[in-house]
Amino acid sequence: VCVCICVCECVSVCLCVVQTLPSRIAEQREKLKEEMMGKLKDLGNMILRPFGMSTDNFQLVQDQASGGYSVKFNQ
Repeated sequence: VCVCICVCECVSVCLCVVQTLPSRIAEQREKLKEEMMGKLKDLGNMILRPFGMSTDNFQLVQDQASGGYSVKFNQ
């Protein structure tokens, strides 16, 4: 009887973990993506700084028709 209860509890814990896993993976992916984009922006600013520019001077605009992007420079 004791073994059966333990197994049932383990199965319910496993099911709970499996159900929450996709959302936890998505949260971690977003966190890593934000961290990576921040580091890329810092690198871009480091390269552009000697020229008196920053990544804030550039704006990406998506073309609705083609789905492509164009880069606009704002000073």
